[in-house]
Amino acid sequence: MSTEPPFTDSFQITRDDMVDYLRVAQRTLNTIGMGAGIVGALYGIYLAYLGDTALGIVLLVMGAFLFLASATRYMDRLRAASIGKRIIGTQATLTVGDSGIDSDTVAGNAHVSWSQADNVVESPQTIVLRRGRLTICWIPTRAMGLPAERDAQLEYIRAHVGAPPGTPIYERDPA
Repeated sequence: MSTEPPFTDSFQITRDDMVDYLRVAQRTLNTIGMGAGIVGALYGIYLAYLGDTALGIVLLVMGAFLFLASATRYMDRLRAASIGKRIIGTQATLTVGDSGIDSDTVAGNAHVSWSQADNVVESPQTIVLRRGRLTICWIPTRAMGLPAERDAQLEYIRAHVGAPPGTPIYERDPA
């Protein structure tokens, strides 16, 4: 690995990689689920207080379940195991360079140019490139090498997302 492009990331895809991707990609959905869980649990407590104990307990339990399913990684681990069973355990290689990102995975080879991605969503464990709300590429940060190499690559990706191919960084509008 190096701190200059092109960067090459080779890694074996794990269930935790899939879970980290799901947690980032569905951050808004998880926030909505946690909020709905809290509202449902509070309404259940309110109904139980008013005397409808059975319905109140059911709503309290459902609200608590919805909150926990949205706030924890447990349900995401189950979903990742189900939807990712063909790729978990396989090798992936991504090359990040001036023309974009080239990927070589069990699903095939692909090229994503920088102009195809218009936003980046990140967590400490993964980076997701998107066009609108559609994921076009994700990379676990653990595959990016040592901290200095990872920071250089993340900065490089952030600087290139949404730019026409070949546009030097200093010519881009910072806004």
